[in-house]
Amino acid sequence: MLKNLVLLVFSLALAAYAQAENVTADQLVERDGVTYEDISSEPFTGRVSVELGAGAYKDGLKSGLWEIYFETGELMSRGEYVGGKQDGAWEDYYESGQLSWRRQYVMGELNGPSETYYPDGQVIASWEYVEGEIDGVSESYYPNGQLSHRAEYVDGAKHGRWEEYYENGQLSYRNQYANGERNGIWEKYYEDGQLSYRDEYIEDERNGLFEAYYENGELRWRWEYVAGEETGIWEDYYMTGQLKTSGRYLEGILHGVWDYYSADGVLELREVWEDGELVSSTD
Repeated sequence: MLKNLVLLVFSLALAAYAQAENVTADQLVERDGVTYEDISSEPFTGRVSVELGAGAYKDGLKSGLWEIYFETGELMSRGEYVGGKQDGAWEDYYESGQLSWRRQYVMGELNGPSETYYPDGQVIASWEYVEGEIDGVSESYYPNGQLSHRAEYVDGAKHGRWEEYYENGQLSYRNQYANGERNGIWEKYYEDGQLSYRDEYIEDERNGLFEAYYENGELRWRWEYVAGEETGIWEDYYMTGQLKTSGRYLEGILHGVWDYYSADGVLELREVWEDGELVSSTD
């Protein structure tokens, strides 16, 4: 009797082993997020071979180590599943074998440091996740190692200072966010360090003077906003510094005297507006 019981257990073990070794992805089906063998009503448990890779299931859900390979046989991706969700360290690779992306998961959500890499191993970008949301400082780099972008997040929303750089290290943009909205001073620079424009936002709306400059440093325009609407001064300039257009807005509509000048400073046209309606025009 004992001998027969041992033989039965051994036979069942062999059958389970055979299943684990021989099942391929085309023998499995997914129903309501759970994986089954196509001829079974029981959730699948065992190893499976997928195209250019392999992994395992437990009670119909991905479990344990999964690996995917390039056609050359080089490792493409490796990581663990728990209850069908990515968990722990995951790594992706270039076909050369160089690491391309390293990140951490906790039960399906990105959590912890994440880094991507150029084929030569230089860092492309680094950022931090907390429960699936980007949080903290994010940085990206040019292939030469020079910082290209620095950003701050809180709970997945842009918050704090954002900066972008040219490959020569010169500042390109400096922006401010608060809870995902543009807030504060925004500046853009030419590659030589000359200011290109300066803008200001309050709660994602332009507010205050918006000034832009030519590469030679001359003022290009000076516009004024209140709560996102054109209100106040509206001036455009030629590259020489000569005034080109001068007028005013009132709550988003043209109002008052508007003058238009030639490049040599001659007044060419004067318009008078009232509440968005043209009252008179003199050239």
